[in-house]
Amino acid sequence: GGVGGIGGQPGYQPGGIGGQQTGAFGTPGANQSAFQQRLQQIVQRAAGASGGIQVLGDVRIITDERTNSLLVFASDEDMKTIKRIIAQLDVVLAQVLIETIIMDVSLDDTWSLGINGGQRPKTYAGNITSGGAINNKGDPLGSGNNFLNNLVQQVTSNAAGGFITNIMAAATPNYPAADGFTYFGKIGMSYDLAVQAAASDGRINVIQRPRIQTSHATPASLFIGSTVPYVTSTYYGGGFGGGPSSSYQQLRVGIGLNVTPFINPDGLVVMRIDESIDEISGATSINGVGDVPNTASRTLSAEIAVRDRETVILGGFIRNSDTKKKGGVPLLMDIPLLGWLFSSHSDTKERKELVVMMRPTVLPTPEAASVMTRYEQDNMPGVRQAEREMLSDQYRRQRKQGIDPERPAPMFKDPRKDLGTELLPPTQREQSAPVQPNAAPPGP
Repeated sequence: GGVGGIGGQPGYQPGGIGGQQTGAFGTPGANQSAFQQRLQQIVQRAAGASGGIQVLGDVRIITDERTNSLLVFASDEDMKTIKRIIAQLDVVLAQVLIETIIMDVSLDDTWSLGINGGQRPKTYAGNITSGGAINNKGDPLGSGNNFLNNLVQQVTSNAAGGFITNIMAAATPNYPAADGFTYFGKIGMSYDLAVQAAASDGRINVIQRPRIQTSHATPASLFIGSTVPYVTSTYYGGGFGGGPSSSYQQLRVGIGLNVTPFINPDGLVVMRIDESIDEISGATSINGVGDVPNTASRTLSAEIAVRDRETVILGGFIRNSDTKKKGGVPLLMDIPLLGWLFSSHSDTKERKELVVMMRPTVLPTPEAASVMTRYEQDNMPGVRQAEREMLSDQYRRQRKQGIDPERPAPMFKDPRKDLGTELLPPTQREQSAPVQPNAAPPGP
C-alpha cells in the first residue's frame, strides 16, 4: 500500500479536511491492532505537553482490519513525521533458527562370578530333617533342578548282573535363560550345584537434534515425544459387584523446548531458554495398581548470549559409578582360594555423559529462510527420498489418466553455494554480488 490510497489502492486520493491530510498506510509486516496501539502510544507521547515540548498536534489513527491498513488523519507536517515513524516501525522482523543438539552417552561394564550349592531335605534318625542352600539369590538352583528333571533316566542291567544308569536328554529339554556361562549338576540325589559366570560391556549413544524457528522477541515452544498412561489410584465399590476401578493419567515423555530470542543489529542473539528432557527409565510394580513407569528428568533454564551461527554449551553432566559386591558364607568366603567356593562376586562400572548444545542462525529476510529450508531438506535423505517417491507416484498417476506431464526435475537444488549471499540482507547481498567481466553497461 502507499500514502494517499485506502488499503494500498492507488487511484483514490482523498482530499484534505480543514487543512488536514488523510493517508492510508498498508503495513504488511505487522498485526494492525498491535501496531496501531504502538503507533498511538508514540503519537500520544509526542503530542502530550507533559514532556515540555509538543511534537505532534491532533492526530487520529483508525485501523482497517479488512485491508490490513491504518487510516491516519493529521496535518501536513504531522503526516511527514508519522510517515517516518511508520517506516521505522513497520518492518519485517528477522527470524532465527534455533538448533539444539542433545548427546547422551552411557557406558556399562559388568562382570559376576558365583558358585551356588544346595542340599535337598534329608531325614536323620527318624525325626530330624535338614537342608539348605548357599548363594541361591535368584533361585538358580531351582532353575537347574527343573532343567535336570527333564532328563529321562533309564535303568538297564548288564550281563554281569550290575546296574548301568543311562541319562539321556529328553526330546525337548527346557533350557533356563542365562547370561554368560551357567552350568548345573547333581551329586547323588541329595546335592545340587550351579556355577554362573557372566560379563557384559555396553555402549549407548543417543543424539537428538530438535530445531525450532521463530521471530525476534517472539516466544516459541516445541515438544517432541509421546504420552504414557499410568494408574494414579484404585478404588473399590464404585460399580455393580464392587469390583476395583482405577483412575489414569497421561504422562508426557519427550523433549520440551521454550525459547524467546532477541536479535540485535550486530548479530548477537540473546535467548531465554527452558528445556526439559524426560525419558522412561523402567517401571515400579505396586500391589493393586500394576506397573507404574519411572522417568528420568533433566531440566535446564538459562539466559545466554551467542553470536550468529556460533555454538554454545547450555549444560550437561558426567556421572561415574563403580560398584563392587561380595557375598557368601561368613568366615568361609574369606579363606584364600577356597573362599571362591562359598561366595559370589560382582563388579559394575557405569559412566553417563550428557551435554546440551545450542546454535542460533539469524535469517534476516524471508529469502534467507527459504534458502535455509532447502539446505535443511538437503541434509535429510529420508525426507528427500520420500518426496522423490511422492513425485514419481504423481507422475505415474497422471500418465495413467492420459496426461503427459514433464518428468519431474531434480527435487533439491544444493543451496550451500547460495548461503554466502542469500543469508545476507538485500543491501549487503548487492554489495557482495560478483562482478560479471563481460556484462553490458547499464543503459541511460
